[in-house]
Amino acid sequence: MFGFRSESCIKINRHIVDGEWCATVFDFDTTFGIIPMIDCFHVVEGQILSIRVYYDPRPILEGMSKAAPPPAS
Repeated sequence: MFGFRSESCIKINRHIVDGEWCATVFDFDTTFGIIPMIDCFHVVEGQILSIRVYYDPRPILEGMSKAAPPPAS
């Protein structure tokens, strides 16, 4: 994935469980800086039915725009 180094670090801050739903709140250390993220899982009978990821993409978009070559004229 563009901009994510192989030695990226994930710091788990919290796990939240409510019935069939659980969430993990964590900080993802990337080349664009630390990005707070939340992964939400729907688990039924031990099987993950869905995963939703929430994060603010602005640090990634800003970093990619700085790395992009200028538009051709």
